[in-house]
Amino acid sequence: MEFNSLSWYNKFKILCQIAYGLGNIHKEGLFHQDFHSGLSKSANEKSEKNKKNVYGVLPYVASEVLRGKIYTQESDVYSFGIIMYEIFTGLPPYYDMPHE
Repeated sequence: MEFNSLSWYNKFKILCQIAYGLGNIHKEGLFHQDFHSGLSKSANEKSEKNKKNVYGVLPYVASEVLRGKIYTQESDVYSFGIIMYEIFTGLPPYYDMPHE
C-alpha cells in the first residue's frame, strides 16, 4: 500500500482498526507473534511456532525477543509501533540501515 497517498485521517483510521483487532486478540490472552504490515497466512494454516524461537520480519520483532526472551503481548505492541511509523512516514522500518 502506498501510505503517502493517504490522508492523515485515513492513516489514523487504519491504525485504530488495527489496534482494535490487536486488542481483541490480546483480550483472548493470545498474541500475534508475527505482526507486520505485509501479507499474512490464512487463519486455517497450522502453526508450528513456539514461544522460544524467533519468527517474523526482523524490523518488526521486539529487541527482547531477538535477545532470546519469549514473545508476549508487549512484543506485539512494539510491532504495532513499527507499523504506525511505517504508515505515518511512508517509509519502511529502518530503511536507512543495512539489514544483515
